[in-house]
Amino acid sequence: MPHRTRWQIALVTVVVGGLLLRVVDLGGRVFHWDEARVGYWTLRYLETGSFSYRPVIHGPFLPLVNSWVFEVVGATDATARLIVALGGAAVPLVVLGLRRWLPPAALLGVALLVATDPTLVYYSRFMRNDMLVGGTTIAALVLVARAIDSDRAILLVPAGGLLGAALLMKGTVLLYALSAVGAGVLLVDDLLVRAPGYGGRRVRVMAAWTRMGGWIRERGHRYLIAAIVAMVVLLTITAWGYAPRPAVHTGPWPHRVGVAAGGLGDAVEQFVDFWLLGARQEHGYLPYLGHLLRTLVVGSPVLVSLGLVGIVLDRYRSRQRPLVAFAGWWALLALLGYPLATDIKAPWNAVHVLLPLSIPAGVALAELGRMAYAGRRQVAAGAIIGSVVLAGVTGVGLMTYHNSASVAGAPVVQWAQPGDELRDALAAIEVATTGHEGVDLLYVGGEDGAYHVADQSDVDSPPPGGPGWHDRLPLPWYTERLDIEVTSVPADAEIAAQLQDPPPVVIAPAARAAELQSLLPSHTTHAVSLRLWDREVVVLTAAEGPQQ
Repeated sequence: MPHRTRWQIALVTVVVGGLLLRVVDLGGRVFHWDEARVGYWTLRYLETGSFSYRPVIHGPFLPLVNSWVFEVVGATDATARLIVALGGAAVPLVVLGLRRWLPPAALLGVALLVATDPTLVYYSRFMRNDMLVGGTTIAALVLVARAIDSDRAILLVPAGGLLGAALLMKGTVLLYALSAVGAGVLLVDDLLVRAPGYGGRRVRVMAAWTRMGGWIRERGHRYLIAAIVAMVVLLTITAWGYAPRPAVHTGPWPHRVGVAAGGLGDAVEQFVDFWLLGARQEHGYLPYLGHLLRTLVVGSPVLVSLGLVGIVLDRYRSRQRPLVAFAGWWALLALLGYPLATDIKAPWNAVHVLLPLSIPAGVALAELGRMAYAGRRQVAAGAIIGSVVLAGVTGVGLMTYHNSASVAGAPVVQWAQPGDELRDALAAIEVATTGHEGVDLLYVGGEDGAYHVADQSDVDSPPPGGPGWHDRLPLPWYTERLDIEVTSVPADAEIAAQLQDPPPVVIAPAARAAELQSLLPSHTTHAVSLRLWDREVVVLTAAEGPQQ
């Protein structure tokens, strides 16, 4: 079998294995607070046809795409995560564009690590944009590099399309751009430092300048045209995505174009006000950096350790690989930059460090594999033992974080993840409300205002009616799918009067469990945590609906 065919078969095997890791039991973990918030507004969009950009939930990609998914196959925890799982499984295919700069063994190492890293797998099974925007942006940058290296200006057009899609996902694209530019500057500086003396550096600069001038004269016009087309594609995709619904779907085409352009301009203004000029990043730097480092070390010890080894090995080679050095600088800048840009201690930010770090890690893994087949018996034995240990650590990580919904999964599992016991409560809610008419679910507010919304109609369209609604998450995602009628009362309401004709479901702070059990002796009580810690509630459900 030809070597190229073997390499392709191995890559396909890695991708298929990564896909299985991402889709098997995809709905097993109960929805996270963040997933539920976006999922709820997607369901509301399907109901009302109304949607507009809100910076707090990032770009409109998932709501728009998942609205199509829900219409075709229905809305479940698994189908809501399906696009992310498929996209995460496809990320290893990006190595196909790196064949010019790395050998097949290193490329397979990169693909294998991206496909199996526990943190990357976990956030490929999570309805967030991070894996999607990371893979899409890197794929676009690879296309740009291939366009220049292979003199195929046309590749800029699909790169523009990918960047347009990435901009629909998350503003993180801007951080990727800053990291890539910074890594490029540091790489050039590194190459100049390695040149022999001042004269050598001067020769390199002049030679590069001459080549650049010749390239612009010979090919510049073709690349300019391709870049303009790519920009048109990018702006078309982003304007369509950020356009308010249903206005962009009605009226003549000139009107729709105007609505799309206006929507894009408004989205840019909101993004700048909310993320760049707002107070979201006013926090201490070192605690956030420490949290990101801990997430990387605990969640991805194999990829991180191999990445560091790969960076060191390449830096002290007689002939440095520019791609490996570039990726190493990129990972370092992302590590230092994300604690500045993020608004919460979010473990999913590790994704944006791990993806570029996977390149030097793949090189180190390939070197380990080469030593495993080396002629020297002791070196080969050590490499084989090391490979087994790394595989074991990765396997333990995958089992630990597979559908993890407990404190044992911290820090990879973010704190707003509910516990698995919520599944039983949700099943009881569905049974109790089936066939019931009138108010199906009553929230009893907490002393801090949690769970209570003064006017329930305020949650029919974003933004929701106050912080009390957010404290209910992820329950609104599930109750909206069940199409049940919800209301609430504040903490100081006379509960006995409210429960003279009790609804089939009552949800209240855990501190009020005894009081409500005495008022609803025929209801079954379920103790539930809506977060890894804090926000403990009781769900009291009637035995069955009237039509059971």
